[in-house]
Amino acid sequence: MLKNKLKRWLAAAVSAVMICGMAGLLPVSTVRLTKPIIAEAAASDFTADQAIEWVKSQEGKTQSLGGTQCVALINGYMNFLGVNYRNYLVNYASDFSKPQFCPDGWEQIAGAVPQKGDVLVYSGTPGHVAIYESDWSTWHQNYAGDRFVKNVTWKAYNDTAAMGPYWGVLRPNFKPDRIPGHVMTEEESAGRTIPDGEYHIVSEVSMSYCLDIPGNDYNTKNGNRVQMWDWGGNNLCPEYDVFYAEYQTDGPGKNFYRLYQRTTNQCLDVSGADLYEGKNVNMWEKHDSLGQFWSIERTSHGYRVRSKANSFCLDVVEGVLKSGQDVGTFIKNDSINQSWGFVPYQPKKTVADGIYRIHSSIDQEYCLDVAGIASKGEYKNEQNVQLWDSGTDDIFKIEYVRDGYYRIKEPVSGLYVEIWNGNSGKDYLKDHINIQLFGASDSRGQLWSIQQLHEGTYTLISQLNGYCIDLLDGKIAKEQNIAQHYLNSPTASPAQRWLLEQINIKSLSVASKPNKTVYFPDEKLDAAGLKVDAVFSNGTKIDVTNSLKYSYDFSSAGEKTVAASYTLDGTTVKTSFKVTVTDLDFKGSGTESDPYLIESKADLEKMRNLVNSEDYSVAFKSCYYLQTADIDLNNEKW
Repeated sequence: MLKNKLKRWLAAAVSAVMICGMAGLLPVSTVRLTKPIIAEAAASDFTADQAIEWVKSQEGKTQSLGGTQCVALINGYMNFLGVNYRNYLVNYASDFSKPQFCPDGWEQIAGAVPQKGDVLVYSGTPGHVAIYESDWSTWHQNYAGDRFVKNVTWKAYNDTAAMGPYWGVLRPNFKPDRIPGHVMTEEESAGRTIPDGEYHIVSEVSMSYCLDIPGNDYNTKNGNRVQMWDWGGNNLCPEYDVFYAEYQTDGPGKNFYRLYQRTTNQCLDVSGADLYEGKNVNMWEKHDSLGQFWSIERTSHGYRVRSKANSFCLDVVEGVLKSGQDVGTFIKNDSINQSWGFVPYQPKKTVADGIYRIHSSIDQEYCLDVAGIASKGEYKNEQNVQLWDSGTDDIFKIEYVRDGYYRIKEPVSGLYVEIWNGNSGKDYLKDHINIQLFGASDSRGQLWSIQQLHEGTYTLISQLNGYCIDLLDGKIAKEQNIAQHYLNSPTASPAQRWLLEQINIKSLSVASKPNKTVYFPDEKLDAAGLKVDAVFSNGTKIDVTNSLKYSYDFSSAGEKTVAASYTLDGTTVKTSFKVTVTDLDFKGSGTESDPYLIESKADLEKMRNLVNSEDYSVAFKSCYYLQTADIDLNNEKW
């Protein structure tokens, strides 16, 4: 179809130019077709795997057909695939986004999710081109100035800084032969990787897409094809699209999982236990076909779900992002199409709302901590969560939200524990993304399942992706980073187990009095130098000076009591300290009707000092004064 469209386009272009020439609108001598009309054999003798093998064989070498830059790599690639590259010579790499530079039989797709063997096209001038193997493996020439073929092991097709905006792909018409797989043995299975339970199965293609069983209720029937569905933003699929994962300890599916529709006996099934890739996945009532058994394997960006029947992976067909897109099984390619998250569905409510210290199970002397000092106002959005010893001043308020999930708040700043960038969904299944503080939002990255394990420990699992709060590398040390990580075992590793110590605020303690303890009437309290700690039931002390409320009366002279209070989680505690208010020697009260009387040089000097003092100027600049006698300063400098 594409070839015919291209020929029609060329024919139309030629006709239009001839008509313009005959009408005198454009001299015929200026007509120049960038691409000649030719008959060309389709490059269908190669599979995508064979094409990538050729690219790998060129690593470290320089492709020089038409130059030594990125386009030369694509020219060599075309040449290998049987395409006459001379028919598609371009001025700039970005020209490959134009119809006339698409080889016959190939497809040109703007904004595509790349597939193995695609030519990546970046727009701009001059742009860039490269060859896609997987999301974590692309092949370039003249990347970072290197005039040879090199492999880049990160998600390079999203990079807009180094190469210009990603435009789309040229997709060769590879050999369409279906690839046979093999029946996986018990030993090939990843074994028990997640706990048995009910899960939303989410896709790395987009955080708002879940594995979906067509229909609006528990109306599944044999052969009902499984698809993707967009539930929008931070929403997850309804209960009838939830799957129950059950690990098999015996029978034909030993060491593999069944994935049931919750509350029914319908299972995720490869139709006919087909041995070939490209087979759609559907629902079928429980039976012992190998097509109903799945290995759930951990990767650095989600879980890979492989069929025992053929060893192929659960895959969003062509990576197309739309509701209703089919799901099938395809050869393992490490793309986001084959990356999945298992988010617990309505886990149990396990702990009471309250204030907690969160201790590592590896060493209880170490706790979750936030970098910086809360009492100094240093906690802001994206403040990093880390580990610290028992000297940490950090506590957390755990509050139940809904559906078995909690929020975890740092109470001094009011910010919440969340997965970095969890609201955007970018690379949200990637391992070791930081845990941070952020203002309240509706992001699933701020919702946590608190699942009880043995020996009084808990694991904290995110509703964003089913990953848990993890002590990076299991290393106990001050400032050791905390990040998200898949469950290291169905019961979590020690680095993922935490002890929750619920504590209550008991009192306030004045650690140091203010620097200023003597005041004149009606002055305001100056709290500089004051330090007040909140004391908790386990002896923990936290500086809450910046969060105190004060009550006092400085309207008259004498020893005065300053009352300070602090409220946390509905409990208010109080303390107090003493200061002195001293009378002025001035006569009068400083009002318009009763001004202070300046009767001598000493009174005038005192007035000057008070009005200019950093401590007292606010109180005395707004008063009224009346000089009642002649004052001779005797030529004194004023």
